[in-house]
Amino acid sequence: MQHIEFTPTQVIKRQSLDAAVRERERTEVGRRIGTASGCFSVPRIEGFDPASGTLTFERVLDAERMTELLPTLTAVETSRISGRCGAALAAIHDAAESCPRDDAAAGQVSLHGDFALGNLLFSRARDKLFVIDWSGARWLEEARTGHGPAAIDLSIFLLSLFYRRPLDTVRVIDPARVARAFLASYNDARAAEYDFLELRRSFPGILRRYAADRWRARGALRMLVRLDALCHVRRFVLNLPEGLE
Repeated sequence: MQHIEFTPTQVIKRQSLDAAVRERERTEVGRRIGTASGCFSVPRIEGFDPASGTLTFERVLDAERMTELLPTLTAVETSRISGRCGAALAAIHDAAESCPRDDAAAGQVSLHGDFALGNLLFSRARDKLFVIDWSGARWLEEARTGHGPAAIDLSIFLLSLFYRRPLDTVRVIDPARVARAFLASYNDARAAEYDFLELRRSFPGILRRYAADRWRARGALRMLVRLDALCHVRRFVLNLPEGLE
């Protein structure tokens, strides 16, 4: 279990020691990738207490979560910023630092592990993207290792983009358009062209695991009201790569 506390200048996260050590290592890797690529930043770690599994991060005060930001933007700005997210993920996937050579040869990449809208912040004042929470999605074991198929991060982003809470008034207006801008920018920024057939093949299995986790965590009724969004994102992905045209 995790406990997160916010102060005016810091984010304090308490979890198991193993999880804290893993997140600390992955965060430092992410900071190096962001600095080297120039595509994004990662809030610095200001403290680590092994005895309590506590990580203390700087708090980025002038940045908004993408979940709240994207619905407020014009179509042009939405495409531009979602494209920035795609380029950032491409930089993470092309980084060799956290992907063992044998795994890279097998087609695996460095992963963020939970590249969802809620873990992407953007400062309009500084025109700067921040990528946070490098601990990995709890419902995908391989997402927490720091390396795996690119389809994991791509799927998590798309699931968060199409996701809608019942009666939620803050929604991305056209998630399919945003997704196309994100994927096109991701593909353009990759060192080698990405085969979107991998995403098509992998997505149904990832979706099943996501739905099973949500079902266990939130119950059947709350999952049923989300079926429309899950069906929508499934149709979008299964139409790739034609959907990028």
